[in-house]
Amino acid sequence: MSIEERDFASERELEDAVGRVASDCLRKAGKSAVIVRGYGLDLAVFSQVGCFFFEVKAFDPGHGRCGFGNQKGEGNQIRLLFDSGLGRPRQSEELALFNRSIRWILGDRSKQHGAARYAFFTSQQAQAAAAGGVRPGKQNNLRISAFEHDWVTWAGLIDRVNNFLLNS
Repeated sequence: MSIEERDFASERELEDAVGRVASDCLRKAGKSAVIVRGYGLDLAVFSQVGCFFFEVKAFDPGHGRCGFGNQKGEGNQIRLLFDSGLGRPRQSEELALFNRSIRWILGDRSKQHGAARYAFFTSQQAQAAAAGGVRPGKQNNLRISAFEHDWVTWAGLIDRVNNFLLNS
């Protein structure tokens, strides 16, 4: 049985749902797994097939933005996308090193339950979608419009999470 889509009122609720999807996927594949919240990114999945990290964002049209890091431009997401030692955004080749273990998930609360309202993307795509570029010292936000051709339904998101966990 697949995890049923539920409306999510918060990022935390979407994180819970993604955690259930990951756990269900690995259990069905006969793999042991431990899921830890807030271990670097929102969710860390440690399993027999590898270690995986998810940064989960929920866009609420009432807020008008989808921030990452904190308001001061600090946090693990910023460190992931910006090399503070060199004072520049990480280069694409550096971000590509994260592709086997990190994915970002965005849920758009402005779209109806059952609609294509989820994006599953890499750190390169996150960096490219950052409004005004990623930089410490400022509020960093994702441009929702950057994903206009990438939205999938809940079933599509489950497929992408399962494929990532089992085929990375």
